[in-house]
This record gives sequence, structure tokens and C-alpha cells, in this order.
Amino acid sequence: MRLEDVKGRRLGRYEILEVLGRGGMAAVYRARDTVLRRDVALKVLYPQYTGDVALVERFQREAVLAAGLDHSNILPIYDVGDTDGMVYIAMRLLSGQSFADVLRLRGSIAPADLLPIVDQVAAALDYAHARQIVHRDIKPANILIDGDGLHALGSARAILTDFGIAKSLDAAARGLTATGVLIGTPEYMAPEQIRGGHKVDARADIYALGVVVYRALTGHRPFEGSTEE
Repeated sequence: MRLEDVKGRRLGRYEILEVLGRGGMAAVYRARDTVLRRDVALKVLYPQYTGDVALVERFQREAVLAAGLDHSNILPIYDVGDTDGMVYIAMRLLSGQSFADVLRLRGSIAPADLLPIVDQVAAALDYAHARQIVHRDIKPANILIDGDGLHALGSARAILTDFGIAKSLDAAARGLTATGVLIGTPEYMAPEQIRGGHKVDARADIYALGVVVYRALTGHRPFEGSTEE
């Protein structure tokens, strides 16, 4: 099954309704759970990646790690599956938009509006870190705003999502990331994460959240460039 043919089709118990967004490795759809009769967000890995065993394992590990984190500011995971060669994760469907979309539309955010968002993301990270999980890809696109991000940001709920490259410090996922391969978003990555190796811990998430705050307050990131250098 080709990804462009997914709309209107079923993946297991899920009927695809519409495209919500597309990323580098996966697309997200609004889908109907025909068993529980509720709409969900269905993240579907692009077909060209389903033959990459390590990548598929990392994609599915996102569901495993996130499903073990029961926090009001972390996106709940409902299901993970593989149907007709299509690998997917079913998640709670939220109204609203990503924080990246909010920043594109608003440019910068007043401190009073930003503080509640940062506080909620920090609470989610504190919860994950206490369970030895480091996100490793904190950026505006991975923060969802459940509510009106344009006119009532201060009262909206922030939801942390996309644990696709998260790392368990209790049992580091051996073999999922080749030595020297940069994973993450360089503009938001701590220096030690860019350098690679296995010494990335919770401080890398705190650094990245600081970059998000800088971007939100000033309208631009502290460091720009086309490479990790």
C-alpha cells in the first residue's frame, strides 16, 4: 500500500479520514477507531522506511516509551501496529496546533503567555527524567498546544510529543543509533549531543528547552546554521 493511497482506507481497526501533517519520516492522519468508536491521531511511517529494521524498531520504541509515561502534559499512546506492511502508532487526537505553528504566526511570545507553556513542558520533562527517560528532541514542533494558541496561549495546555529518539538511561537502546549518526534537531541540541557518544542525559533536554524559550521570546534561535558545526 502506498502512503498516498492511505486516505479512505483502513489500517487494522483504523479508518483514515484526513491528513493532519507530514514529517521527515512519517505522516499523521485523523483516523477513526472502528472498535472503540473514537477519532485518533494515527502516525504512519513512510513506506520507504519500513524495510529499515533499526528505524522501524526506533519508531515502535516511541510508543513503548511514551506509553509508560502517564502525565497530563505527555501525549497518550493508544496502540502500535503493522498492517499490510504499514507501521503506525495511534495517539490521542488533540485540537489546536504545534508550538512551532504558533511561533510562525505570532513571531514572538510575551513572557506572561510563555511562562505557563514552559512550566508545563518542564513538568513533563521532570516526570520523564525521574523515570530515566531523556527525550533528546525538544523543539517547538514537538510541543502541541491543546487550545487556542493564537489568542489564549496563557490558558492553553502544552503537550509533549514525539519520543521517537528518546533514550532510556536504565537500559540504553543498543544498536538503534549507529556511532557518529546525528539524530535530533541541531539548532536545539546541546553541544554534547551534537558531538555524539553516549553521555547525553537530562541536561540536554533542559538546554533544548532553554533554546525554545529564547526562540519564543526573541523571535529567532540563538544559533543558526546548515550543519552541526
